[in-house]
Amino acid sequence: MEAERFEVAGGTLVYDTFGKPDAARAVLLIHGFAGDRLSWLDVGARLGERHFVIVPGLPAHGDTTLEEDDVERLHLVLQPLLEELGVAAEGLDIVGISMGGIVATRLAEALLARGRTPRSLTLIASAGLGLECNQAA
Repeated sequence: MEAERFEVAGGTLVYDTFGKPDAARAVLLIHGFAGDRLSWLDVGARLGERHFVIVPGLPAHGDTTLEEDDVERLHLVLQPLLEELGVAAEGLDIVGISMGGIVATRLAEALLARGRTPRSLTLIASAGLGLECNQAA
């Protein structure tokens, strides 16, 4: 499978897609620290049997060549990609693991601030939830 490339200010975002782009539901899978888009290949392929799946490589991970490396701002490179692919927030399931959980949360917050509500947000062993969350466990 050949990775796709999306040119944005500051470099190139490399990503994979699975399924049909016109699927009623899209799933965005965001990898964690020290991982890359390849971490999600098996899951993306399986979900792609029923949904349109987008698996981006975050800056400073894998072959994405973007300069942005502030984890609190990584979501900003995903918004233009979603727009380019025609993905509506209302049909978008956002999934983030580890550091990808921070990115997923910030993306959901940014979409909500623009009046666009994602279908769901799923965090797996997420970083960035704060001390309050850790102490409650």
